Amino acid sequence: MVIETEGSIKVGDKNIEIDTAIREGSKLNIILAHGSSIDMHYSLMQKLFDALSAEYSVLRFNFSFVGGTDEQKMDFDKSKGELEACIRHMGSKDVVIVGKSLGGYIATLFAGRKDLGVKGVISMGYPMHEMNRPNDIRHEFSHKHLEGASLPVEFIIGDSDPMWNVKDTPPIFANYAIHVVPNANHSYNPVKPGVTKEENEEKVVNLVKQIVAKFANK
Repeated sequence: MVIETEGSIKVGDKNIEIDTAIREGSKLNIILAHGSSIDMHYSLMQKLFDALSAEYSVLRFNFSFVGGTDEQKMDFDKSKGELEACIRHMGSKDVVIVGKSLGGYIATLFAGRKDLGVKGVISMGYPMHEMNRPNDIRHEFSHKHLEGASLPVEFIIGDSDPMWNVKDTPPIFANYAIHVVPNANHSYNPVKPGVTKEENEEKVVNLVKQIVAKFANK
Protein backbone atom coordinates (compact mmCIF):
# COMPACT_ATOMS: atom_id res chain seq x y z
CA MET A 1 0.00 0.00 0.00
CA VAL A 2 1.19 3.52 -0.82
CA ILE A 3 -0.01 6.67 0.92
CA GLU A 4 0.60 9.83 -1.10
CA THR A 5 0.33 13.21 0.60
CA GLU A 6 1.11 16.86 -0.11
CA GLY A 7 2.00 19.29 2.63
CA SER A 8 4.78 21.37 4.12
CA ILE A 9 7.50 21.37 6.76
CA LYS A 10 8.32 24.45 8.83
CA VAL A 11 12.06 25.14 8.88
CA GLY A 12 13.01 28.31 10.73
CA ASP A 13 10.76 31.05 9.42
CA LYS A 14 9.92 29.23 6.18
CA ASN A 15 7.43 26.56 5.19
CA ILE A 16 8.86 24.27 2.52
CA GLU A 17 6.52 22.39 0.22
CA ILE A 18 6.76 18.57 0.20
CA ASP A 19 5.16 15.63 -1.59
CA THR A 20 5.50 12.17 -0.10
CA ALA A 21 4.71 8.66 -1.23
CA ILE A 22 5.00 6.34 1.78
CA ARG A 23 5.20 2.67 0.80
CA GLU A 24 4.55 0.00 3.42
CA GLY A 25 7.58 -2.26 3.84
CA SER A 26 9.94 0.00 1.90
CA LYS A 27 13.64 -0.79 2.33
CA LEU A 28 14.59 2.86 1.85
CA ASN A 29 13.43 6.41 2.43
CA ILE A 30 14.46 8.41 -0.64
CA ILE A 31 14.77 12.21 -0.67
CA LEU A 32 14.80 14.10 -3.99
CA ALA A 33 16.61 17.47 -3.93
CA HIS A 34 16.27 19.72 -6.99
CA GLY A 35 18.74 22.23 -8.45
CA SER A 36 18.94 26.01 -8.23
CA SER A 37 17.09 26.79 -11.48
CA ILE A 38 14.36 24.14 -11.23
CA ASP A 39 11.91 22.84 -8.63
CA MET A 40 10.50 19.51 -7.49
CA HIS A 41 8.03 19.44 -10.42
CA TYR A 42 10.76 19.62 -13.07
CA SER A 43 10.43 16.79 -15.61
CA LEU A 44 13.41 14.76 -14.34
CA MET A 45 12.38 15.13 -10.69
CA GLN A 46 8.83 14.09 -11.58
CA LYS A 47 10.07 11.01 -13.45
CA LEU A 48 12.30 10.05 -10.54
CA PHE A 49 9.46 10.49 -8.04
CA ASP A 50 7.12 8.34 -10.11
CA ALA A 51 9.70 5.61 -10.81
CA LEU A 52 11.15 5.34 -7.31
CA SER A 53 7.82 5.50 -5.48
CA ALA A 54 6.81 2.32 -7.30
CA GLU A 55 9.14 0.47 -4.91
CA TYR A 56 10.27 2.82 -2.12
CA SER A 57 9.03 5.58 0.17
CA VAL A 58 9.94 8.90 -1.47
CA LEU A 59 9.85 12.56 -0.47
CA ARG A 60 10.42 15.44 -2.85
CA PHE A 61 10.43 19.07 -1.78
CA ASN A 62 11.03 22.65 -2.82
CA PHE A 63 13.92 24.54 -1.26
CA SER A 64 12.60 27.82 0.16
CA PHE A 65 14.54 29.78 -2.48
CA VAL A 66 12.12 28.63 -5.21
CA GLY A 67 10.64 31.80 -6.66
CA GLY A 68 13.11 33.97 -4.75
CA THR A 69 16.16 36.03 -5.63
CA ASP A 70 19.65 34.91 -6.67
CA GLU A 71 20.89 35.88 -3.21
CA GLN A 72 18.42 33.47 -1.64
CA LYS A 73 19.58 30.71 -3.98
CA MET A 74 23.11 30.91 -2.66
CA ASP A 75 22.20 30.45 1.02
CA PHE A 76 23.73 26.99 1.42
CA ASP A 77 23.31 26.84 5.20
CA LYS A 78 19.58 27.41 4.90
CA SER A 79 19.23 24.90 2.07
CA LYS A 80 21.28 22.35 4.00
CA GLY A 81 18.97 22.80 6.99
CA GLU A 82 15.93 22.28 4.80
CA LEU A 83 17.31 19.04 3.39
CA GLU A 84 18.10 17.84 6.90
CA ALA A 85 14.52 18.63 7.96
CA CYS A 86 13.27 16.41 5.12
CA ILE A 87 15.56 13.58 6.23
CA ARG A 88 14.23 13.84 9.77
CA HIS A 89 10.65 13.98 8.46
CA MET A 90 11.25 10.58 6.84
CA GLY A 91 12.55 9.12 10.11
CA SER A 92 16.34 9.48 9.69
CA LYS A 93 16.59 5.80 8.77
CA ASP A 94 17.71 3.97 5.62
CA VAL A 95 17.93 7.24 3.69
CA VAL A 96 19.17 7.71 0.13
CA ILE A 97 19.41 11.27 -1.19
CA VAL A 98 19.15 11.88 -4.93
CA GLY A 99 20.15 15.45 -5.78
CA LYS A 100 20.46 17.48 -8.97
CA SER A 101 23.16 20.17 -9.42
CA LEU A 102 22.96 22.40 -6.30
CA GLY A 103 20.80 19.75 -4.63
CA GLY A 104 23.38 17.16 -5.63
CA TYR A 105 26.18 19.13 -4.03
CA ILE A 106 24.25 19.70 -0.79
CA ALA A 107 23.32 16.01 -0.74
CA THR A 108 26.99 15.00 -0.68
CA LEU A 109 27.42 16.96 2.55
CA PHE A 110 25.17 14.38 4.25
CA ALA A 111 26.94 11.30 2.90
CA GLY A 112 28.23 9.19 5.75
CA ARG A 113 25.90 10.81 8.31
CA LYS A 114 25.03 7.68 10.25
CA ASP A 115 23.23 9.79 12.84
CA LEU A 116 20.73 10.68 10.11
CA GLY A 117 20.61 7.19 8.66
CA VAL A 118 22.03 8.21 5.27
CA LYS A 119 23.00 5.03 3.42
CA GLY A 120 23.93 6.67 0.14
CA VAL A 121 23.88 9.71 -2.11
CA ILE A 122 23.39 10.03 -5.87
CA SER A 123 24.58 13.35 -7.24
CA MET A 124 23.33 14.26 -10.73
CA GLY A 125 25.10 17.11 -12.50
CA TYR A 126 27.40 17.88 -9.57
CA PRO A 127 28.61 21.49 -10.16
CA MET A 128 32.37 20.94 -10.24
CA HIS A 129 33.49 24.22 -11.76
CA GLU A 130 32.24 27.49 -13.22
CA MET A 131 30.25 27.25 -16.44
CA ASN A 132 32.60 26.36 -19.34
CA ARG A 133 35.66 27.18 -17.17
CA PRO A 134 37.10 23.82 -16.04
CA ASN A 135 40.11 25.42 -14.40
CA ASP A 136 37.91 27.66 -12.25
CA ILE A 137 36.61 25.47 -9.43
CA ARG A 138 33.37 26.84 -7.94
CA HIS A 139 34.60 29.18 -5.21
CA GLU A 140 31.48 28.82 -3.07
CA PHE A 141 31.81 25.04 -2.92
CA SER A 142 34.34 22.94 -1.05
CA HIS A 143 35.07 19.44 -2.32
CA LYS A 144 37.30 18.54 0.64
CA HIS A 145 34.64 16.32 2.21
CA LEU A 146 34.94 13.95 -0.76
CA GLU A 147 38.64 13.21 -0.26
CA GLY A 148 39.54 9.58 0.21
CA ALA A 149 36.48 8.05 -1.50
CA SER A 150 35.20 6.95 1.89
CA LEU A 151 31.66 8.26 1.40
CA PRO A 152 28.75 6.35 -0.22
CA VAL A 153 28.35 8.71 -3.19
CA GLU A 154 27.88 8.03 -6.91
CA PHE A 155 27.76 10.64 -9.66
CA ILE A 156 25.76 10.89 -12.91
CA ILE A 157 27.23 13.40 -15.35
CA GLY A 158 26.46 14.36 -18.94
CA ASP A 159 29.47 13.94 -21.22
CA SER A 160 29.04 17.56 -22.35
CA ASP A 161 28.23 19.08 -18.96
CA PRO A 162 29.77 22.59 -18.96
CA MET A 163 30.12 22.38 -15.16
CA TRP A 164 32.13 19.15 -15.04
CA ASN A 165 34.75 18.32 -17.66
CA VAL A 166 34.52 14.52 -17.62
CA LYS A 167 37.73 14.26 -19.67
CA ASP A 168 39.72 15.94 -16.90
CA THR A 169 38.12 14.92 -13.60
CA PRO A 170 40.18 16.02 -10.54
CA PRO A 171 42.04 13.23 -8.70
CA ILE A 172 39.82 13.71 -5.64
CA PHE A 173 37.07 11.86 -7.55
CA ALA A 174 39.27 9.08 -8.94
CA ASN A 175 37.87 6.35 -6.67
CA TYR A 176 34.22 7.35 -6.90
CA ALA A 177 31.75 5.76 -9.30
CA ILE A 178 31.04 8.25 -12.09
CA HIS A 179 28.33 7.34 -14.58
CA VAL A 180 28.53 9.30 -17.84
CA VAL A 181 25.44 9.92 -19.98
CA PRO A 182 26.47 10.33 -23.64
CA ASN A 183 25.30 13.29 -25.71
CA ALA A 184 24.04 15.19 -22.67
CA ASN A 185 24.71 18.58 -21.07
CA HIS A 186 24.17 19.76 -17.49
CA SER A 187 20.39 19.35 -17.81
CA TYR A 188 20.82 16.13 -19.83
CA ASN A 189 19.67 17.92 -22.96
CA PRO A 190 21.30 16.42 -26.07
CA VAL A 191 24.02 18.54 -27.68
CA LYS A 192 23.70 16.91 -31.11
CA PRO A 193 21.03 14.97 -33.02
CA GLY A 194 20.30 11.34 -32.36
CA VAL A 195 18.55 11.38 -28.99
CA THR A 196 15.87 13.40 -27.21
CA LYS A 197 15.90 15.01 -23.78
CA GLU A 198 13.17 12.60 -22.71
CA GLU A 199 15.31 9.63 -23.71
CA ASN A 200 18.29 11.03 -21.80
CA GLU A 201 16.14 11.57 -18.72
CA GLU A 202 14.97 7.97 -18.94
CA LYS A 203 18.62 6.87 -19.02
CA VAL A 204 19.25 8.89 -15.87
CA VAL A 205 16.18 7.44 -14.16
CA ASN A 206 17.31 3.90 -14.99
CA LEU A 207 20.81 4.62 -13.67
CA VAL A 208 19.37 6.03 -10.46
CA LYS A 209 17.18 2.95 -10.00
CA GLN A 210 20.20 0.67 -10.43
CA ILE A 211 22.29 2.61 -7.92
CA VAL A 212 19.42 2.85 -5.43
CA ALA A 213 19.00 -0.93 -5.61
CA LYS A 214 22.67 -1.34 -4.60
CA PHE A 215 22.18 0.93 -1.58
CA ALA A 216 19.00 -0.96 -0.66
CA ASN A 217 20.92 -4.24 -0.47
CA LYS A 218 23.78 -2.91 1.69
